[in-house]
Order: sequence, then C-alpha cells, then structure tokens
Amino acid sequence: MNEQQTVANNPVYIQAESSILEDPYQKEVQEDIWQHEKKKTMHSLFSIGFILLVATIIGYASVNALDSVYLFEIILYPVIFLGLGLFAKLQPMISVIVGIIVILAITVISYLTLGAISLIAGWLYKVIALYFIIKSVTHAIEAEKARKQLQQLG
Repeated sequence: MNEQQTVANNPVYIQAESSILEDPYQKEVQEDIWQHEKKKTMHSLFSIGFILLVATIIGYASVNALDSVYLFEIILYPVIFLGLGLFAKLQPMISVIVGIIVILAITVISYLTLGAISLIAGWLYKVIALYFIIKSVTHAIEAEKARKQLQQLG
C-alpha cells in the first residue's frame, strides 16, 4: 500500500510527463498553424490574381478588344499575383505587402489614365479583391505570430 502512494506522489514522474506532453506538442501545433496560414495566404493571393484576370477579360470583352494584341495586358497582373502567391510559402507578410503595393499601383495608374470614373468603374471586383486583401493580411499576420512562437520554442 505504501508503494502505491510513493508512485502516485512522485513529483519527478509528473514533471517528466508534463514536459513530454507540453513542449513537442506546442511546437507541432505552431508548425501546423504556420504551414496552414501560409497556405491560406497563398490561396488569397491566387484569388486576387484570378479576380483581376476575370475582371480584365470582362473589361476587354465589353469593348470588343479581346485580342492577342492585349494578351500581355490581360495576364500581367494575374501572373504577378501568381508569383506573389508562390512566394507566400516563403515570406507571407512580404508577399502581402507587395500585393497591396501592386493593387495601389493599379488604382493610381487607372486613375491617372482614365480619370475619376476608374475609381467607381468595376466596383464589384474591387470589393471582392479588397475582401481577399484583408483575408491575406490576417492570414499573414497569423503566420508571422506562429513563426515567432516557433522561434521562441527553439
């Protein structure tokens, strides 16, 4: 009877058990969160590229200018976001920041070439793109938090 009490009250056994369960599990969870959030950031950037592709095709088709002459202009921004999405697997926050800069550049260039009407025209795709920009920022922030936690855990 005395042997059972010493096994149950052994602090070394309890301490070793809690350290085995805590550290590797926490590190594994943070690794999983980091990988998952990077993947979600990548998919959000891919979605922005797809939205820009569809909006550009619709825009050129509406003015009957859907021709191979404009092929470069049609696929330029989607290819940029495809590259940013792939780069998000390495550096999600940098990819998102560059994506925001590209969207701002598109908006400024459109405003300078077409005037104030460009801010209103295509509002639906702009709202959808804004949603995915916000999603990509939140996923990138979560990925960075998980990366920092992994660095702290060693």
